[in-house]
Amino acid sequence: MDAIKHASGPSKMPFQKYQEFLNWYNIPFDDKWKQRSWPSKRIMQAPRWCSVDLRDGNQALINPMNHEKKLRFFLHLVSMGYKEIEIGFPAASQTDFDFSRYIIDNKLIPDDVEIQVLCQCRESLLKKTIEAVAGAKNVILHIYNSTSELQRRVVFEKPRAGIKAIATEGATIVKKMADETLVPTGTNVRYEYSPESFTGTELDFALEVCEAVMQILAPKPEDKLIINLPSTVEMSTPNVYADQIEWMCAHFENREKVILSLHPHNDRGCGVACAELGIMAGADRVEGCLFGNGERTGNVCLVTLAMNLFSQGMDPEIDLRDIQASIDVAEYCNELKVPERFPWSGSLVYTAFSGSHQDAIKKGMAKMALAGEDAKWEVPYLPIDPVHIGRSYEAVVRVNAQSGKGGIAYLLEQNYGIILPKEVQMEFSPVIQAITDKTSAEIKPEKIMEAFTNHYLKQANGYELKSFEVSSKLAAMMELESRGVTDVPPNLQSELVSICKPLTERADCYQAFLQNFVDLKGPVGLVEYTTAGVSEVTFNGTLSLEGGKRKTVSGKGNGPIDAYMNALNELYEGALKLQNYAQHDMQRGSEAEAICYISVSLLQGPPKFGCGINPNTTMASLQALTVAVNRALMSKGEAPEALEPLEKLCTIKAAVQHQGVTKEILGSGTGPVAAFVSGMKTYFDEAKDLQLLNYSQTARGVATTAHNSEAVCCICCSLSPGAKNRCFGVGLDVNTNTASAKALLSSLTLLTSK
Repeated sequence: MDAIKHASGPSKMPFQKYQEFLNWYNIPFDDKWKQRSWPSKRIMQAPRWCSVDLRDGNQALINPMNHEKKLRFFLHLVSMGYKEIEIGFPAASQTDFDFSRYIIDNKLIPDDVEIQVLCQCRESLLKKTIEAVAGAKNVILHIYNSTSELQRRVVFEKPRAGIKAIATEGATIVKKMADETLVPTGTNVRYEYSPESFTGTELDFALEVCEAVMQILAPKPEDKLIINLPSTVEMSTPNVYADQIEWMCAHFENREKVILSLHPHNDRGCGVACAELGIMAGADRVEGCLFGNGERTGNVCLVTLAMNLFSQGMDPEIDLRDIQASIDVAEYCNELKVPERFPWSGSLVYTAFSGSHQDAIKKGMAKMALAGEDAKWEVPYLPIDPVHIGRSYEAVVRVNAQSGKGGIAYLLEQNYGIILPKEVQMEFSPVIQAITDKTSAEIKPEKIMEAFTNHYLKQANGYELKSFEVSSKLAAMMELESRGVTDVPPNLQSELVSICKPLTERADCYQAFLQNFVDLKGPVGLVEYTTAGVSEVTFNGTLSLEGGKRKTVSGKGNGPIDAYMNALNELYEGALKLQNYAQHDMQRGSEAEAICYISVSLLQGPPKFGCGINPNTTMASLQALTVAVNRALMSKGEAPEALEPLEKLCTIKAAVQHQGVTKEILGSGTGPVAAFVSGMKTYFDEAKDLQLLNYSQTARGVATTAHNSEAVCCICCSLSPGAKNRCFGVGLDVNTNTASAKALLSSLTLLTSK
């Protein structure tokens, strides 16, 4: 198939530094593995689970768990039903060693739970590991060494034989120590071996090492050995991992003696897919962590895997009926937040913001209520019933000093219909935290709303919006129209709006129009002129130039404007070009005048408008052309001004009260918010550097408390060019434009009160 040529073209990424995995790695078909069969397989039951939160997950934490956290996590895993739990690396950590001794000596390990400990294949470390688990009823001794081609070459600088020797020597030592120390005291010992970095190890060598270890650790026909094939670093797509697993399953000499275990990491974001395809390929067991904690991008998430089975009508053999309890334990012990959108578990997973989604869910729930208890679950947008994992469509969330921003935001949403962006949640959370720290008590939803109102909506000594109007008619244009100036070309309107933004009086807009477009003086002045002819007009005139010089010019054209333009181009060597021309009558008082708009460009520069107003139509047009030429000449070498699109421009009129003084303000901009920002910068000194950084608006959702249908607007502003000092403001109103204006003033109040 021909490669698709993307319109974006080649990137500047240094992709040549990397190679596609299968360019060097081979998964060969042979007489034992003639073709892959896993794609046609289905997962029909849960695998054996092993939690490695207390070891693999713990080693990846910024602040590793102390004894209290490890104990809390261990007991929670037991309560969830995990029967295999890796509790640590006791030879490498005194905390892990002491924890192992504590749960054994205090008989905290149920009889049906196997504790697993990890150790490298080194005698001194294995000895301490055996000491750590002495007295336990069921133990998995997990040894490992890295076997990958890269680590053999770069890290160990050993050939295959040397790496294999590390594994077999470690296996021999651990078996001897366990047989001498643990087995005689009644400990049930199971062994596990991991060829670390399996995904980067040639399959024939991985098989050779595993078979050699199996002969040492599982010599009897009835012995079973856990062979753990980790995707220590995810190196390719999940189907490749599945091929590797199925190849190993097909080539083990005694497959029945192997409990084949997976340990996927999530470097490519495919940990769950690797695990599921690996099970389809023949794996019996999965090691992972709750909510995917682990080195780099984490281990495979055991919760997601279990919930995937549950949602397909299979028993996950793990109790997730109170998923929030698992989240609380994981977040407390790991000091890492479970994201709001995390599969199955996030706080927003079962919350619909979209009106159409909410409607579909309600209709689906109504159908389920009529279908009876035995009916299969079928509700749009809800793949499972949230109640089955302790959630509900309107979940109960309580907030105290231990709660985070998610709980606060959830209560505002559920009770008051106010949905806050994540950034606003982060800014508001310390306000509630200060209250709960002071009271050391739970804070009720009504108190959260009270604090929210005081902080954002009714701020003491803040900027208060008294009235707010939006018009598609621009203030500058309304002033010109009141003076009889109409049909102003769009680009000229945009220029005039930009010029008038700093003005505080609407009447000044007309003076700005005259000063910049009608009465402007520049390098060229038309002193006098004559025209003659009908079909071909001859222009003769006297121009005033810079330095007081005068020059007589003449030109011919199809009319006075064309003739005058040709005369000017004799002077400026053809650099001027007429771009736009419009003229109409204008009524000012009892006098009828002509008003003419002309735009001219110099060389490749932007068109510049001039305007002429005169009872004589020819004089009006020549005046307009003179001003346009002057503006083009005066802008030579300047970068074109970025004008706001006229169709997006609007004008606001507002009354704002601050410190007991009410100001009537006007502003224009691309939309009501930009127009209001412009007005505030003009009328309030404190706001002269006001910058809009972020804007979002939602409809106030369905809540447990009644309220009017309102818009919820969140706006982030800054008063410094670097945007270091920034604050969000919030505004609520039935009118979306008014809500935005209130949010802007809310942000400005917080900025100026710091």
